[in-house]
Amino acid sequence: MLFSGASLPPELWPEVFLGLSRDDLRSVSLACHSFYSFVQPLLFTRLSLLCFARSLVDEEGVKRTCFQVFLPLESTRARLRHYASPQIARFVKVCTFDTNWGLNSSGDTRDLDRDPYEVRSNSSRTPPDHRRINDSHSIIQEFFESLPKLINLTHIHFHGAVLNNTRILQIGKIPRLSSLVLQDCAIIESDPEPLNINSLRLEWILRPPPSLQQLATQIGQMPLLFHPSQIRTLGILLSGACLPQPSAPATFYGHSVQLLSLRLLRCMSTVWPLPANISFPS
Repeated sequence: MLFSGASLPPELWPEVFLGLSRDDLRSVSLACHSFYSFVQPLLFTRLSLLCFARSLVDEEGVKRTCFQVFLPLESTRARLRHYASPQIARFVKVCTFDTNWGLNSSGDTRDLDRDPYEVRSNSSRTPPDHRRINDSHSIIQEFFESLPKLINLTHIHFHGAVLNNTRILQIGKIPRLSSLVLQDCAIIESDPEPLNINSLRLEWILRPPPSLQQLATQIGQMPLLFHPSQIRTLGILLSGACLPQPSAPATFYGHSVQLLSLRLLRCMSTVWPLPANISFPS
């Protein structure tokens, strides 16, 4: 079925009309066509991509972290392209990227020496399992490439995402983005382009870094993520697993004191009390 030149993926209809059978859906298709322009802004306000992390031995015999989309590949790709189409993209206000990365405590899922979303070419000799991974990584890459098309997107929540300079640049091209949540995420490159956002929340709950120093290094990168003249609200949430020693809070804030030098910062929330010698700028 076509609406304004955009094809609505069939798997979306059961989600929209949960109480209707497929026969009922066919019988009300004309009514849906009549009211489609009214319900579009309500149906497509949220874009989500769900993946799960797993370990895979690649062609070189190296065990590496990879990601696979949770739903069938073709329907996931069709849904993503539908949301990114010119007819629908303007309605998307919220975006979520969710993985289980961090629930697996094995070392290979924590040591990211290269991009875990790397896309490799499929061939006739590519095993089916590897082919699914390559196709999933292609969808993940397309997800990030589609973000700048969501011209009215204001909020993104990344859970277990791995960001590099290219992806941060793609996020920065979203014209109306104002709020960003990074939960159990990792940044594998330095010197990212700063983002024009006014609200940032950092959370390490399920995937604590291997050491406090690595946590401090990651926090040290965070001021590079936004323009100091733009940020107004900053939240930092750390689980006890992230800060195992009694002196950890003071050590952590010693590395992250530069966060408090932000000129327009008006609200900072943490799970640990701030040291007495740290204060907000006047």
